[in-house]
Amino acid sequence: MVHSDKDYPMAASSDPTSRPSIDWSQISLNIKPRPKPEIVIQPVEMEDGYSIFRSLSHKVAHCRYDVPLDHQVIVAYAHFKDSPTTDKAVGVITFWVSNGVGRDEKSFTFMDNYFHQISFLFVDQDYQRQGIGSQLLDAALVKIKRSKLDRPIHLEGAKSAISFFRRRGFISLGKAGCSDDIQPDHEIDTATEQTRELHIDS
Repeated sequence: MVHSDKDYPMAASSDPTSRPSIDWSQISLNIKPRPKPEIVIQPVEMEDGYSIFRSLSHKVAHCRYDVPLDHQVIVAYAHFKDSPTTDKAVGVITFWVSNGVGRDEKSFTFMDNYFHQISFLFVDQDYQRQGIGSQLLDAALVKIKRSKLDRPIHLEGAKSAISFFRRRGFISLGKAGCSDDIQPDHEIDTATEQTRELHIDS
């Protein structure tokens, strides 16, 4: 069977010594980007939260931290509609809701009980700058507010996160002190947004 030249697209130069060039106008690419996942924020039980937290802390901070005793865990999952059974944990926050101890409690551990605390916040690097950290923080603050205890929120060992919390509306106030009967072993920086304060380890 004989075909004329017009039956075929020109894909290379007629000069046999020249480098072949591709006529991309003759080629159709069918590449579909992976759909953007839905982010699901969900509190989890300690057994599940422990393993998820350790895995994410190692991936993000290269260290396997432990969930502090009695702290709650909220996880952000990436849910893909085309793969509903393979939700991926992409963020986690751990926090403590104050147990109501009074400021005049004569205990060297009163800071651990008086303040609400946000101990860790990790987001998978592939999912950062998508608002997931803010969603996790909001979910934790909802649970803290339900306690109806208008207490400061203590942020442990996270000076690198100060800019994040400032973007969320927290404002630096200065130093916070304790009662005369209690001498903490470090000073605390404070910030506040309306009725909540943020305490950051120095």
